[in-house]
Formats: sequence, C-alpha cells, structure tokens
Amino acid sequence: MPRLSTWGAILVAMSFLAAGCGGGSSSSTSTNTGNLTQQQANQLGQAAVASVGEAASSAVNNATCSGNTCTINDSINCSGGGTATVTGSGNNGSPFSGTATMSTSNCSDGSFVYNGSLQVSVSGTGSSVGQLTVSGTLQYAPAQGTSFPSGSCSINITATVNNSTCTVSGSLCGYSFSGGC
Repeated sequence: MPRLSTWGAILVAMSFLAAGCGGGSSSSTSTNTGNLTQQQANQLGQAAVASVGEAASSAVNNATCSGNTCTINDSINCSGGGTATVTGSGNNGSPFSGTATMSTSNCSDGSFVYNGSLQVSVSGTGSSVGQLTVSGTLQYAPAQGTSFPSGSCSINITATVNNSTCTVSGSLCGYSFSGGC
C-alpha cells in the first residue's frame, strides 16, 4: 500500500505549508469575515490538518485491503485531548484514488478545542504525480483558561504534485493563500 501511505505525510506537510511554516514561497489575502486573526486561523488550520495527517497515517498502517481496494478506519488522540477519527477507502492501483472523512471530537492543542468534519480526497498516477484536497467546516472554542475566540470556519486546501513541482493553495477560515511546497 505504498501510495495510500503517502496520505499522512502529504497532509502533515500541508499543515505546515498552510500555516506559513513551509519552505516555499507563498502569498496570502484575507476575506475573513469571522473573528479569527490570520495567526489564529493558521494555528487552527495547522492543528486540524496535522490531526488529519496523524489519523490518516495511523489508519493507513491498519488498513484492510482486498486486491487493489483498501479501507481505512482508525482513531487517534489529539495532542491536547479529544479524538480524531478517519474512515475511508481507496484504490491502490495505478492510477490511484481515495476518499476519507475525518471527524474530530473535542480535539485540542491546548489553546482551543475544535469539532467538525473534513473531507479528504487523493488521486494520482504515480508517486510523483498527484493531488490531495482537504475541505470542511470546524467549530472552535477556547480551551479552559485561554482567550481563543469561539465560532466556526471553513477549510479548503489543495496540494498538487507534478514530478518535481509542488503547489499548495486554498483558504483557512477566510484567509486565502498559495505557494510552493
């Protein structure tokens, strides 16, 4: 299952890119009408997408396969409490594809608690050509003793790899971004 096992690595890399911590160039614009600063939106997006990556990586390690069809179903504990669960299926052939849903239940990074559902899809023709999309809505609230705001926001991130070129773009809670990986 080598192609499906790349889900987790790509998602973790995307979380750093989405948060502005990646090595590529990026640009960002805001259409944020909510109550999050860009730093808070990045923090929420990074935590949520990292949880997806960790849960997907764990799920892939415990995947059940029959021929080229694999199913994933696993849960992880979030770093500051709560759980993230990933369920989905994929075709491990060439071309490869898969879809998954990640649900969070009181996940926290210590600054905030988030709940919601993210849809994940991946497709490609080999280890160096593919696309991954993460989208959904998260509800967030401050963790006990913090001043993080409460509300909800949308996440929509796409990463595309074509041989040695990698791009990532999308929006986190109303803040748009794009750049290299």
